[in-house]
Amino acid sequence: MSRPRFKPTVYKVEKNNYFNTKVSSNTRDEIPPVVFLRAKIRITPNDIKRTYEKEILSIKQRFDLIARNILDNCKDYDKKYIFSVDVAEKSVAYKKTTHLRYDIFLKPLTKLNLEQHKNKLKELSDKLDEKLIELFRQYNLKWF
Repeated sequence: MSRPRFKPTVYKVEKNNYFNTKVSSNTRDEIPPVVFLRAKIRITPNDIKRTYEKEILSIKQRFDLIARNILDNCKDYDKKYIFSVDVAEKSVAYKKTTHLRYDIFLKPLTKLNLEQHKNKLKELSDKLDEKLIELFRQYNLKWF
């Protein structure tokens, strides 16, 4: 007999931008030891080019530095976190939609329930989204 599948509580964060953002935990505990933030957005280049690998790699590297700086200065969560940016650089093409996503696993310093973390993580993700949109503008990418 198999174990029942674990289904964490997931909150969709309502935003005014095009990011699809969710907050969840790795447990069903009322006060989670780790919280998870995932944000996704669709992108496509505005210019016709053979390849966009350099641009996408540059966006990933620069966003990684910016995000780590913001996370290192965040007073609500431990400095030990997991952060990743995921996009298939080779699949980015003119008039082709590609998804870019970033994931963050954080250990809270204060004991809050997941609903309260949702509000704090919304502020954090708004900062990150803003920085990512600035990079999209610099590299002439359309987001939606």
